[in-house]
Amino acid sequence: MLSNLARFGLGLGLFLAMPLLPAAQATESLLDYNVDLASTYVYRGDDVFANAHTDKAQKAFSVYPALQPTLVLRGQGGFSATLWGSFALTDRKENKETGFAGLSQTDELDYLLAYDWKNRLGGFKAGLNYYSYPGAAIAGSREVVLAWSMPFLESIAPTLTRYEDINTPFTYTTLGFGGGESFTWGLLFGWSRKVDTTGAHSHSGLHEVSANVGYKLDSGLKFSFAAVNRPDLTLHGHDRQGNYTYTDTTGTHDAKAPSTLYWLTMSYGGTVDDGAAK
Repeated sequence: MLSNLARFGLGLGLFLAMPLLPAAQATESLLDYNVDLASTYVYRGDDVFANAHTDKAQKAFSVYPALQPTLVLRGQGGFSATLWGSFALTDRKENKETGFAGLSQTDELDYLLAYDWKNRLGGFKAGLNYYSYPGAAIAGSREVVLAWSMPFLESIAPTLTRYEDINTPFTYTTLGFGGGESFTWGLLFGWSRKVDTTGAHSHSGLHEVSANVGYKLDSGLKFSFAAVNRPDLTLHGHDRQGNYTYTDTTGTHDAKAPSTLYWLTMSYGGTVDDGAAK
């Protein structure tokens, strides 16, 4: 994990040196930072660490802690560069007896270049996201990101976002809502569509319905609880009943994937502008 954290630090150094982004004015945010400590890594309705644990049954609430830092460098004119990482803190080693590859294989570094602008129709974002997995022998992937923050119902911040994979015929669309200052809340609906390699069949549907509540202290520390329901488990690699198998030291077992997942997160973050932290 130390080598992958070093890659995160290298990425940070490159971002801070990027000539592409002009310096922000003193009255604007120059750098946003955040560090999450999550009970597990849930992404688009899937528990990434539980899925990687091919030697254990999946649970509705898993404890495979993840460290997930975020850095956002902002420039003038709406340009930004984001570096996000996820690193498993436990079960990182391979178990050859059960075939478990180790959670180090799930280490992730993502890079997002984006442009934000506003007009009377709302707020907009266009970006290019690159997902990389430094601990695994698999290629990264690229997504085009388009988002629209609607100009009405501002108290619940409705936002429509579209993700289009460049390498594979996969799209993901979300409709999110949220609000609050000290007490925060969020609600998100996600739809996916994937076409098979022949192009003859597509699998699409409501991928997830997720919600979260949180409390943020003046110090920048935040605690949150989240849940996600998966209405169609076939979109998550199972049959409609959620059947799958796992293999441990005693043999192969049948199991059912939970339709709802829960997790906890503790976060700390803030902004830097005009040379001082806020």
